[in-house]
Amino acid sequence: MANTYQDFMYNMNTDSAGNQTRGTDKKFAAASGAYQTTVNNIIDEVRAGRMGEDEAKARIDELQRQEFGASSFDIGEFEDLLNRLEGSKMRQQRQKSVEGRRDIMQQGLASMMGNF
Repeated sequence: MANTYQDFMYNMNTDSAGNQTRGTDKKFAAASGAYQTTVNNIIDEVRAGRMGEDEAKARIDELQRQEFGASSFDIGEFEDLLNRLEGSKMRQQRQKSVEGRRDIMQQGLASMMGNF
């Protein structure tokens, strides 16, 4: 539990082993502007003394769950992309088969012409 604002900020920017994580976490770098603005507002509230550190930590944890949690994964979009990929692979395989048959036919025709 954080005792001071500095402890609170240290806890927000370190992992469980005490390693600095600020600026190194790629998923936070990709966070939306609204998310970052909200986090900055919470930090400002703590600095001004209008919000307790425990409440701030809880609100930031909730924001992280909303922004980066599994609920942000759209299974419908994933299935659509997967179906498109599978369709593309099937078209490629079909084209490869057609080209293979053409090659066989050309070889057969060349062989027949060579017999004359």
